[in-house]
Amino acid sequence: MSSPGNCGVCGKPLLEKPKEYRCDNCQSGGPISVCATCFEAWKTNKGLCTKEGCKDYNAKVLAEREAAKRAKAKPPTATAPELSSKLGSGGSSSSSSSLSTATAPSPDQELATLATQFNDTPTYVAACAMAHDKLSAPKATGVLIAALKASAHVDRVPGVSRKQMFLIFTYAFARGSTVVLGGSRVRSYFSGAPCYTADSDIDLGYSGLDKGQIGGVLAKFQKPDGTNPDGYLKLESFLIAPNRPLPGGGGTMASPEEFFHTRAIRPSTDPKHTTERITSPSGSITCHPDGRIVESPNTIVMRDLVGDTSSSSEDKSGGDKKDAPPSGDDKKPPPPTGKGEAL
Repeated sequence: MSSPGNCGVCGKPLLEKPKEYRCDNCQSGGPISVCATCFEAWKTNKGLCTKEGCKDYNAKVLAEREAAKRAKAKPPTATAPELSSKLGSGGSSSSSSSLSTATAPSPDQELATLATQFNDTPTYVAACAMAHDKLSAPKATGVLIAALKASAHVDRVPGVSRKQMFLIFTYAFARGSTVVLGGSRVRSYFSGAPCYTADSDIDLGYSGLDKGQIGGVLAKFQKPDGTNPDGYLKLESFLIAPNRPLPGGGGTMASPEEFFHTRAIRPSTDPKHTTERITSPSGSITCHPDGRIVESPNTIVMRDLVGDTSSSSEDKSGGDKKDAPPSGDDKKPPPPTGKGEAL
């Protein structure tokens, strides 16, 4: 009769029918024949191999088991629907206890949720590439979150394409610039009246983009040939940014917000209009890279270039007080009657 061999752990001869156990480290999951003593030692060692060479592996396994045990024992975090239910239940003591364990989502979790709500994978992937090409991962995540939130907010402006604005916001926010919406569609947004036509463009201003970068927006994020299967709007080609000239030779603009709150004479050289006309303020929506959104209705007039008034009034849309260049008179326009709203 053949000998049962030696113990796979202590090496002593096996004098009786051997016991067996498996070790994923030293035997790749295969069985090890051991004596009764070593088998009992394996059971005492929480089912881990007692060989000297398996100590490091065993320590790793034990750490993983402990982490899994802690995770299982941790109170569950309330989801958004659960929080809403608890908040609406009258604030009982049990609800308060459950709410205290809720934690805010991480930036990555928030971005994943917003991306799911956006529900346009090709556009989202393009925006991600744009942000990560310019910024490190944490900053890119912040920009994408702000851009998704801003695009959802301005989606309420008549005719605006959320996909188009998400890309524009990402491009501008990654460069530290605000994006300011104005013009006839924003005028309609504030007034509730139809102030635009089907072919009206969308006017956008930028606090931190130079002429070349604004040209990049115009080139990348619209379809100038008139074919817009994605619902993109034509973008106003007039450059709206600090220190850019106002139409009709009225000096320069201090900010995009000032431009959208200026009553001015638009000259007949404007390709969209063959006669000289007066443009009234439209109001503005300013979207910041940090996620802030400031709405300033068109009741605020920062500068009046019609007649002989040209002075400054307080910028209620989130900026500092701006001093407009004089136009030959020190008279000031009436004080603003509106008030910017930070959202």
